[in-house]
Amino acid sequence: MATVKDLSGNAPSSIGPDFTDPSTKDDHGNVLTPGAGEVVAYAGSSVQSAPWPESVNALRILATTDAHYLVGDNPTAAANGTSVFLKANVTEYIRVKGNQRIAVIQASAGGNLHISYAR
Repeated sequence: MATVKDLSGNAPSSIGPDFTDPSTKDDHGNVLTPGAGEVVAYAGSSVQSAPWPESVNALRILATTDAHYLVGDNPTAAANGTSVFLKANVTEYIRVKGNQRIAVIQASAGGNLHISYAR
């Protein structure tokens, strides 16, 4: 299991599966199995994706321009520091719960958010 030790010196705690264990990987050695997804066009107003399937527990996202995103049941992204900044053309993997959505808004120019569902 992966572990983490907090700065207080407490004993480490488990934070997830042991990705060095071959049983946690698919037939191709991937820790996450990529699947279908969608592309969401964004500009100066927050827009949401469709809710993803219940079985999805991670997303692979990439924005074509600098953007801000927020995940939730009915999220609204904002460029005011309350949403996560995503640098253009940088792939990010995020843990999510099933049936949620991702909202996105531009940082300075419109673009597309590429979303791939993963398990």
